[in-house]
Amino acid sequence: RSYSQDYDSCLKTCEKLSALEPRKGDSYAFRALCLLKRGNDSEADRYWEKAKTCGCELSSHFENVRDVKMQGYNN
Repeated sequence: RSYSQDYDSCLKTCEKLSALEPRKGDSYAFRALCLLKRGNDSEADRYWEKAKTCGCELSSHFENVRDVKMQGYNN
């Protein structure tokens, strides 16, 4: 299984979570991380801002989605 398939799966899960709980920012933050890894920088920035607006703890620690380093995924 390739990393791109994992990102697709993660994006689908994030979409579902956002629909169920649109005021919680975690799904937006993880969507932003996946989009960034897929090269969609503008959408990643948009979802990162949405995560920050919703009070996501992860996004409160990093001003920019590019600042997040996830072991095993930033190679």
